[in-house]
Amino acid sequence: MAFFLLWVVNSFRTSATVPDSLLTERTIRSIYVNYPDSALRLLDEAEKSPASGIIPFRIDLLRAMCYEIKHDLTAKEICVRRALQNDSIRLVPERKLSSITMLANILERQNRYEESIGVCHEGIDLARNLACKKEESDMYSVMARVCIGMTNDEMAQEYFQRAVKLLEGTDDTDLILYAYDATGENCLWQGTGAETSVADYRFGGELIGLEARPEYTSYEVPEIFALS
Repeated sequence: MAFFLLWVVNSFRTSATVPDSLLTERTIRSIYVNYPDSALRLLDEAEKSPASGIIPFRIDLLRAMCYEIKHDLTAKEICVRRALQNDSIRLVPERKLSSITMLANILERQNRYEESIGVCHEGIDLARNLACKKEESDMYSVMARVCIGMTNDEMAQEYFQRAVKLLEGTDDTDLILYAYDATGENCLWQGTGAETSVADYRFGGELIGLEARPEYTSYEVPEIFALS
């Protein structure tokens, strides 16, 4: 595998022609973390090739994944917005919801709070219509972080509670952990409830019998959702 990755990357550096058999999502996924620029160039080739193994509407989503690694939120936003204009996403509610969730996160991370709020409301409505609790919880998580950025600690805490409690009735403990980790620790780090101890935030963990709260990380590798 190491030789394969080196060959793909070196193919670009030497201007060699990359065969169509390598213009696949599998190739992109295998190189994008260490070689995001090469992955982006490969996606450019895939977009031009009629023999590409990548479904056209996924190319911008894969580009967004690469730009996340490069910490280029502006370029990532352009890719996600372009993907949202594609009928294969725009007209399929589940696909649209996943992209809206991604866009809301991007806007919040750029401190574009008013825009993020609007996208979150759209995402919440769509998630409710589709009964997608994880995505609805994601939107509340973003809203909590937006409120932190706007120094509205009371509302941030309210959205934090919604994000976690929305998943209380589910059997999927991973979803409970997700909401608890992504929202709870972030709120605490940013000063929401400064007089509140970590133990007071542990109700999300206690739902599934955790003895220690999970560590928070702000690093995000965007998921390319299943779009069959």
